[in-house]
Amino acid sequence: MTTPIDSRGYTYGVGDTISFQCLIAYRKHRSRSKVYGFTEHGALISCNGIRQKFQLKWNEVIKVIAYK
Repeated sequence: MTTPIDSRGYTYGVGDTISFQCLIAYRKHRSRSKVYGFTEHGALISCNGIRQKFQLKWNEVIKVIAYK
């Protein structure tokens, strides 16, 4: 697994809040969320505090908002 870095080169880990941009129904969606895990393909995030299987690709993370 690679070291998770945002688009500016800063590393982040489990419990950190990140800003991201992804496509939902062919439209850009930009939001922020907490990271609760990693896979080999990207970061797992929570949505509205519920830990679901929402997975971001490594290149969809824009920047780290807050560290744990």
